[in-house]
Amino acid sequence: MNMDIPYFQIDAFTDTLFGGNPAGACFLEEWPADRTMRSIGAENNLSETAFLVPTGPGVYDLRWFTPEVEVALCGHATLASAYVIFRYVDKQLDAVAFDTKSGRLNVVKDGDRLTMDFPARPPSPCPLPDELSAGLGAIPVEVLRSRDYLALYESEEQIRQIRPDFPVSLNSIPPASSLQHLVKLLILYRAFLHRGSESWKIRSPDRPIVH
Repeated sequence: MNMDIPYFQIDAFTDTLFGGNPAGACFLEEWPADRTMRSIGAENNLSETAFLVPTGPGVYDLRWFTPEVEVALCGHATLASAYVIFRYVDKQLDAVAFDTKSGRLNVVKDGDRLTMDFPARPPSPCPLPDELSAGLGAIPVEVLRSRDYLALYESEEQIRQIRPDFPVSLNSIPPASSLQHLVKLLILYRAFLHRGSESWKIRSPDRPIVH
């Protein structure tokens, strides 16, 4: 079956050309085979490509594919899709709803800004998988799990000394969620504010992700 698929590439989270976080968006009339969407995602070679099928006024079914697999949730590709809808597909809309494997996601237009209500996934403590321990090479003080694993260490210095063996060990860890085919990991350390209350700082082994 031959299909003409309108395709857009949008840089999310930026007002600078070639900046931000790029995502593809393919607007469909019906779903092609999954292998077709995987092939398109691989050819685009972006972190995620979104695929959308309209189901009603301002409502779409939405799926995301990396160059290798389908994922259950992707924020920047959802915002990119909403931007295309507001800017090119239906300029009269000020809100759009996406039905996904993670539930309904709503995006609202407020002037030049887009606001999305994103689902929360609070983590819970879990046992330390042997494969995770081997992959990190350093035992965390606590491990938590939601869609992804979170490893907690006492200090930033401990994290800086970690030399993870991800390709060998981490890929064999059972997924934290059945909806997530790729295991992701956040490494955290504990910090205290000047008032004495506990907070978290999130870092990769090499550089900050979020302060």
